[in-house]
Amino acid sequence: MKVVGIGTQSDLASAREFRADTAVRSFPLLWTASPAAWAPFGVSSQPYTILLRDGEVVKRWPGGASPEEIRAEVDRTA
Repeated sequence: MKVVGIGTQSDLASAREFRADTAVRSFPLLWTASPAAWAPFGVSSQPYTILLRDGEVVKRWPGGASPEEIRAEVDRTA
């Protein structure tokens, strides 16, 4: 399983600040100037968490998800 964060709000400096403030270091945090990266997944706002398996959506969490929620879903669908 791979985890990737995609940020498009504010600017690159804000994405870097978010990463530093939240200690997100266990997965890549990507930033793009356009929310077009969200379009294939039907995401219209952040935070939003999507669990994919083999390119297919397994679970969606509008508003984000805790590590525990994500782990429980990974374990449930393994």
